[in-house]
Amino acid sequence: MSEEREQIVELVVIGDGPSSQLKSKKKSSDINNHYIFTDGVYKCKYCSTSVKKESNSGTRNRWTHLKSQHPIKCLPQIPKVGTQKGNIESAFERQKNGFDQEELNRLLARFVILTDQPFTVTETTSFIELMCHGRVKRPEIPNADSIKRRIVKLYENEKAKIIAKVKAAPGKVSLIADSWTSVHRKSFHGIIASWIDSDWNLQHVVLEMDILTKHAGT
Repeated sequence: MSEEREQIVELVVIGDGPSSQLKSKKKSSDINNHYIFTDGVYKCKYCSTSVKKESNSGTRNRWTHLKSQHPIKCLPQIPKVGTQKGNIESAFERQKNGFDQEELNRLLARFVILTDQPFTVTETTSFIELMCHGRVKRPEIPNADSIKRRIVKLYENEKAKIIAKVKAAPGKVSLIADSWTSVHRKSFHGIIASWIDSDWNLQHVVLEMDILTKHAGT
């Protein structure tokens, strides 16, 4: 499936018998999340650059600008926690099989990381009330120090994996620096390493990301 098609066609099965029909449904390309269409041109959300509208519903111009000026935005995004049906169903399935304290600790650390919470969030009264709601027995909720140790360990493990991955690159490694401002008006600066692996696939990892005091978007 080409990334340069603005509309992605999805086939949906209507009915479950021999007379089932296939119906096409269009989805918007992910590239539209990075631009605002106005006055016949696409304006980049991160630097306000105007990009000419492509012919034949293509997306080449927008992808070219995004990859060259804001490569971090092209990296795979972490799925939002709890928004996928499969995640919810699997969570209930694990509940049926009994409580797992180690799994709870892992999920709490993941929650703190992905939602950018302070380590002390697990010690707040409201959070403890939430964790105990509907439970006959109160779970062992890790304190701030325990959460911190677990997250630091996760960081060190991921850091070691990234170092090994970069060292295994068969050729030259390109370093890319980019700055941008989020929709919440916070400015960030990131450094990315990218290379072609032995199977001729493009690989990239984020090496560092800092919060800037100010970013003009140019």
